[in-house]
Amino acid sequence: DPPQCLQGRMTGLSVDGSRLVVLANGGRVYTLESADQTPELWWWTSRFGSPIWLNPGGTYVRSDQRAWSFSWLDPIYTSVIPFEQRATWTDDAGHSHPVGGAGVTTVYTLSQDGTRIYILDPWLPGGDPLKPGSKRFGGDYSYEMQGPLDGRFAARNLSSAGSTTFLINDYGDMYTRLWDFDMSGADTLFFSYTPDDQGNLKGAPNNFEGFFAQYPFLRALFPQPYAKFQLPPPAWVRQPKVPGEVTSQISIQQTGYTSDDRELRVEGRKDGKLGYWRKPIDPDASWIFVPVPGQRRLSEPPLDNRPGDTSRLTMVAPSGNDYSGRYRGATVSTSDFDHAAETVDLKICKGGACTTLTAFIAPTPRPNWTPAGLTAETRYYQGFLRIDPAEKAKLAADPALAAVVTSLLPNGRTENIIATATTKQMTFLTMDGEKVTLPRR
Repeated sequence: DPPQCLQGRMTGLSVDGSRLVVLANGGRVYTLESADQTPELWWWTSRFGSPIWLNPGGTYVRSDQRAWSFSWLDPIYTSVIPFEQRATWTDDAGHSHPVGGAGVTTVYTLSQDGTRIYILDPWLPGGDPLKPGSKRFGGDYSYEMQGPLDGRFAARNLSSAGSTTFLINDYGDMYTRLWDFDMSGADTLFFSYTPDDQGNLKGAPNNFEGFFAQYPFLRALFPQPYAKFQLPPPAWVRQPKVPGEVTSQISIQQTGYTSDDRELRVEGRKDGKLGYWRKPIDPDASWIFVPVPGQRRLSEPPLDNRPGDTSRLTMVAPSGNDYSGRYRGATVSTSDFDHAAETVDLKICKGGACTTLTAFIAPTPRPNWTPAGLTAETRYYQGFLRIDPAEKAKLAADPALAAVVTSLLPNGRTENIIATATTKQMTFLTMDGEKVTLPRR
């Protein structure tokens, strides 16, 4: 049973693995751990937010959100001596990594227009503890996962499990993505990231070795090199359309210990029978219809599930956030910047010749409440600036442009950076002290 404070006031529930979340008292998030165990091991908490679950103000799923879902990625420890765990996830370069030591708890919410996906994480800021009664400060919606099609896809519904999110739009187009705060490139306290090719290196066997092996002064104790988290993080995957009638009611379930072990389900109808369509998350897998005896009606009206890729029928316009500035006699620019993007292309032109550098960025962890979206308040990012080998090869024919690039990338390939963004300008600062300022056009 729920605690006394929840009696008669619950407005939402979402379950994943051994944990569940209940919304109550105006959308406040209440979490139950060990939900798959006997009641004496249950533990309810309304604390949510930095530092590490201790924010007494908790957090809220706002009433203006179109949808929300709870996700729990469990490391699945099997023994302490020797230290072993079973749960893994795979980055886009094919490296298999152990799930982080404390697991990953995330509440994903979908904006009213279906284009923004916010993440609420108990290790990140929640409601402002100094303003506990304010609706504005009831949750920190400044952290986001960029949606499909450069954030321009408008989803009708969302479901998440095991750090994997499933979307559907008004025309039955569906996308899935493996992504959480750890995988995004943001959690540099516990993990290492790189945009560079790591060859045949394998991920660590457990998060304990993976954490300590990243420090050079511990090389004698942990000599084995392991693959870092590859950037950019795993991308959105377009799923095949259901070959039949569907509604917007979707769900995703974990079916095993790897990130490939997920099952998708969509409510629908076939040959007059009601039920749901199901398939593994593998985009090459086929949909199978499962009738549900006794179901008398669909929970939502059927979608216009016309054949073919109709994702762009619900796309919104580009952001229009264009920035351009001067650096060492060159023009540096970027167009349609999305503040939730993980890659930013910087076009550098000098004397009629141009090249493109890629900034791999992730938000820096913040200790305090921050407004959502791109605002006058500075948003900070950490990451890397990198040039593609093909672009670098072209620079041999233009020494002037090559000199500009070399000042930003003195090692010739990749440089650590700190970036900022506001409604007025963007900046990129390298670890060698080179700074590029781009006013908004």
